[in-house]
Amino acid sequence: MMKKEEFTLTICLFLIPLLFSGCQHQLKGKALIEAAHKEGGVLYTYGMADSWGSYRPLFSAFEKKYGIKHYDIDMSSGDVADRLEREKDDPAIDTGVVGIHYAYQSRIKELVRGYYSPEAKNLPPWAVDPDNPRFPTWYATYYGTLGFMVNLDVVKEVPKTWQDLLKPIYKGKIGYIDPRVSATGFATVLSAAYANGGSIENIEPGVEFFKRLHKLGNIWAMQGRQDFLQFASGVVPILINYDYNLLSQKYKMGVNAAVVIPTDGSVRYSYINLIVKDSPHPYTTQLFLDFFLSREGQTILAQGFVQPVREDIELPFEVKKRLLPKEAYQNVHDVDWRQAKSAQAQIKKTWEQVVLGK
Repeated sequence: MMKKEEFTLTICLFLIPLLFSGCQHQLKGKALIEAAHKEGGVLYTYGMADSWGSYRPLFSAFEKKYGIKHYDIDMSSGDVADRLEREKDDPAIDTGVVGIHYAYQSRIKELVRGYYSPEAKNLPPWAVDPDNPRFPTWYATYYGTLGFMVNLDVVKEVPKTWQDLLKPIYKGKIGYIDPRVSATGFATVLSAAYANGGSIENIEPGVEFFKRLHKLGNIWAMQGRQDFLQFASGVVPILINYDYNLLSQKYKMGVNAAVVIPTDGSVRYSYINLIVKDSPHPYTTQLFLDFFLSREGQTILAQGFVQPVREDIELPFEVKKRLLPKEAYQNVHDVDWRQAKSAQAQIKKTWEQVVLGK
């Protein structure tokens, strides 16, 4: 006699062409695992390279548990969004990581589908697509705070604030990621805006601040991912990025470095996994998201200094002892990222002319 789960799987597979998005939510446990294996045992992603943070141990654990291999093309949030839009008629991936403010772009909303993970009940409300609580199209998986990393073998006076970066001693020494192509870059300018009296509703002070930095010759933009080897060699001895990236690279490279959260203001920023509409391996995507959001997956993620979204995760001792003290985060702002659309549009429209002077 056919078991209940096997019957459910058979019916779902039969009805996929007619009722795919609704039926897939019924699969769980063994039925979901079997459906994922029938899709070929692979998961395709954008922006989730093994070289970043704890992705390598995360995907290794996922493969060991389910026998599913992971393949990724590394790229920034802006590149992920652009690529998904170009591939909307024939998606090449199952899930991708973007900065949270991309989730509220209308073009993104047309490229995703809903799935209610059983792990959703263990997440804070802000981490689950608030516009679609029954069938969320994205889940926040981790977050970090903007800060500076300083190579102490090259820079003797450590900047503690955004205003410090204006000093002549830092001429040509600061690297940041272009805000037109990266969520990290956007969060960088927004942090500077808060430090200079601005906000998510008024990013102009951040734009003007970077205009001053460029005019002084203190800073230069790096496209896409930052090259931490340039930091280690002293070519770019001050980097602006998230605390988890900076701490991870500091200990990975063994560089004599200081990581600082600017005391005059910073922002806390989250990254999300999108569930791509009409993806090649929809059940595999669901199985992976369940694992990623589980206590096991989030604990593995925490090994890379990121702050997992689950609040019931105990950080490993080796990580906890290397984190910055809580008082370093006293002037960090939580932002309503739904309001980011106009700020991002302003940056894209004016950055080249106003900041870079082209």
